[in-house]
Amino acid sequence: MANTTKRKTVLSTIIISSVILCTLLIVLYFLESTFTNFFGSLGGKVIVGLMLFVMWITVGSAVRTANRHNRSASFFTLLLTGVATAAIGSTLFTAFLYIFPRVSKATDAFEIAGASGGMILMMSGLGLIASILAIINARVESKFLGNLLELLVIGACVAGFLYFTTK
Repeated sequence: MANTTKRKTVLSTIIISSVILCTLLIVLYFLESTFTNFFGSLGGKVIVGLMLFVMWITVGSAVRTANRHNRSASFFTLLLTGVATAAIGSTLFTAFLYIFPRVSKATDAFEIAGASGGMILMMSGLGLIASILAIINARVESKFLGNLLELLVIGACVAGFLYFTTK
């Protein structure tokens, strides 16, 4: 019985966090023209940065919430919580753009559908990284070891990015 309650708690955490992520992404999407007026040509880049920041905060909060409600949750469960939050939230955002094509800047629905797969995969990958960092913060007792592990994860991500972009 207790195991079922813990699963429901993790599932509700994923659903609520995904809806919050989608809502915040939609709000930022609508604020893009305001940011473009204020920041000029950097407005779009500022919005992308804010969207990534919101995704990081939401995924990290989902992982910490799942860990707080279920201290015995496995690493894989917490990792799946973060990745599912990022994937479902970005899928809902893409569905919003697809359902309301006038809101989107794309002229054709095929442009939205074509770009959505890449966006969902990218957000899931970033959700994976944010989940690992949140799990390190939640589970590692030693502050020094936690900081070292975070630095190693971030360094590996930067090294992987540089390797694949210069290849």
